[in-house]
Amino acid sequence: MKKFLYFLLSLVIVGLIAVNAFFYYENTFMKSYMPTNNEIKNTKKPVEFKNTTPKKNNSASNEAKNIKPEEKKANLLFTGDVFLNGYILNSYYNQDTQSYSFDEQIFKSVYEISYSDAAFFKFDSVLAGDEFGVSSYEKYNAPSEFAKFMKNIGFKNVILSSQHIFDKKKDGLITTIENFKKNNINIFGTNTNKDEAKSKVLEINGLRIGIATFSREFKTVYLDAYSDYKDYISTLDKTVIKNEIEYLKSLNCDVIIAYVNWGVEHTTKPNYQQLEYAKELIKNGVNIIIGSHPHAIHPVEKLKVEDDNHVVHEGVVFYSLGNFFCDQLVILPYNRFGLVANINIKKVEDNVTIKYNIIPTFIYRTKRTNSSYYDYYILNANEIINRNDIRKSYINYAKKLIEQIKAWEQQIN
Repeated sequence: MKKFLYFLLSLVIVGLIAVNAFFYYENTFMKSYMPTNNEIKNTKKPVEFKNTTPKKNNSASNEAKNIKPEEKKANLLFTGDVFLNGYILNSYYNQDTQSYSFDEQIFKSVYEISYSDAAFFKFDSVLAGDEFGVSSYEKYNAPSEFAKFMKNIGFKNVILSSQHIFDKKKDGLITTIENFKKNNINIFGTNTNKDEAKSKVLEINGLRIGIATFSREFKTVYLDAYSDYKDYISTLDKTVIKNEIEYLKSLNCDVIIAYVNWGVEHTTKPNYQQLEYAKELIKNGVNIIIGSHPHAIHPVEKLKVEDDNHVVHEGVVFYSLGNFFCDQLVILPYNRFGLVANINIKKVEDNVTIKYNIIPTFIYRTKRTNSSYYDYYILNANEIINRNDIRKSYINYAKKLIEQIKAWEQQIN
């Protein structure tokens, strides 16, 4: 019995030892898998799975951002009045061939004409000499050869909106248009069909330039019982202005230019009508106004005009460019001077900018040796300052004009 109790006690002791050993090893084993509180604090967060879709290659878009937007540019030149009167017609008539021959050296100093994208001249005459005979003051009619001469110089565009386009009635108007078109010169300011649009769009290097022309009303022009001169030109009238400009706007023009025949002859300042219609034109959306007819230079200025909806419009006005090529028998010096409006238009995306350079010109004539005829040259007025073969009154006017131009350019640019 005593042995059995020892045996039983031994089993209990061994069992206790075994249980103790089990818990010891279990605790050790679990410790290797269960971090302490301190270990938990220092454990990194689980790795997040990123989108495995390949990244978009932005190099093309980055290159596109570095590419400069396309620039569209156009250079336009506008001159003052051109008409051929007595001395010029006599001087360039060839008795042997019984035709007119104009020397290209006449315009050698105004070289900018041939380099421009579009050069315009205002022709204050009829061009139908072959049909109706060449004539001078008061009913002007130039020889048809003059169109080819002007094209060879570099003029691609002609403005015909003046009272003198009707000097040979409707037939003279039609013939003038035909003669210029034969020489591939674009016609602005008139047409032979009253239902045809008088305003036109000229597209240059991707730029759309709208050209509208207007003229003051004429008291002395009469065609016939069936025709009215207003059928062939646009007059300075508020309704006409609005309609013509709205028409050009509908054609998505980048710039709108109005060439206007207005003012009083041989004056040096704009009158009330010019000032009021300049505001009207700009208010309706005209960006640049080119004036002619006074045969003398008028000031240049930038105008800001508020429309009926309180929107402010801005435009530049050349009230009169004076004379470019003619020979008026006048004592006052300013009839021999003119301005060339050199206009540079640039468009980048939807932003249009306009810069102006004003060139003063002088009509120089010199008598031929042993002859009663003359040679004519259109000079840059800057060239005559130091010459001794030009009247003092012309030189003094040129000096004053050059200073005025500096002030005008500063204001409008």
